[in-house]
Amino acid sequence: MSEFYAPVDPDVLRRERAKARELRQSPWPLGRGGRSTRGNVVPSCKTCNTNKKALVPLEWQAYLDRLHASPTD
Repeated sequence: MSEFYAPVDPDVLRRERAKARELRQSPWPLGRGGRSTRGNVVPSCKTCNTNKKALVPLEWQAYLDRLHASPTD
């Protein structure tokens, strides 16, 4: 198996790392990585964040929908 290496522009990498540092200092917790933008994080209260774990918004909504679905008896 060969390793894949994609060169990264040092300026882009520096900007992304700076944005990540800024986000880590803010109340916006990071879960699954990705680009360091506020659009890539989900604000939530402590209880919801603990229950949500690393689910992305679509997964979290599907989980909530399953919880609130009426049972079919």
